[in-house]
Amino acid sequence: MAAPSVLRARSLFVLVLAAPALAAQDPTPSTPASDPLAALAAGLPPAVRAAADNLQRPWECDLAFRLVARGEGVEGSGHLRWFHPRVFAARLKLQEVGDEGRQADLDLLADDDYLFLGWQAEDQRLAARIELDFFAEIRSALATLLAAGPAEDFAEHLAGLEFTESRRDSGRVRRLEADLAGLLDAPSGPERVGLRLDFAADSGFPLAAELDAGSEGLFTFAVSGLRFPDEIDPETFTWTGPPALDFTVQARQTLRELLPEADEEF
Repeated sequence: MAAPSVLRARSLFVLVLAAPALAAQDPTPSTPASDPLAALAAGLPPAVRAAADNLQRPWECDLAFRLVARGEGVEGSGHLRWFHPRVFAARLKLQEVGDEGRQADLDLLADDDYLFLGWQAEDQRLAARIELDFFAEIRSALATLLAAGPAEDFAEHLAGLEFTESRRDSGRVRRLEADLAGLLDAPSGPERVGLRLDFAADSGFPLAAELDAGSEGLFTFAVSGLRFPDEIDPETFTWTGPPALDFTVQARQTLRELLPEADEEF
């Protein structure tokens, strides 16, 4: 069996992959005692947990992000329309960080059945789709993996994080800051991994995030032009790109290789 530090790294990676499913509300309430993921969430600051409520109502915004690790990475910007965790659409322009600086266009669309991905760079145009239910399978697999032991340890680290809170922009922005170096449990990693989260004070909506590991890497994310329309027609979330190849089977195989401890979930 893999060491706890390896399981923790895998869990964090799959947590990112599982975001669409993790954002959705479960049909039955979860409690820290019955669900390892709920146990982890219970250790998060109330402002972070409250921000998830915004995922259950329509909104749209512009967004920009930058991800750099040891001098290489990607940055992008675009527009996101959100109806609920299984129906949303985004169009992004991406650019490599580095000497070549290659560019690409990325389209994402979820229509309650599939997550479609369209990619166009230079003369290449590709389209793929994955069943949205697959992301729910990831959630189950992650819960199974965490139940094997890391969840309690990881939740204890989360609960032990010290967040400092401040207000910005005349009180309209609520900022939380913490050092995640101890949470990641990487002896050879950076001494400090700074986390900064900004939320709208009125709605609790996440406005910006920064994860700074010094020379090891930097991630920034920010939204602008945020609005909450009275209505968004879900019928407008229809894939109009080129025919998409179904990669659900390949995605399941990749997860089996990544998380062999939770193979029965797939």
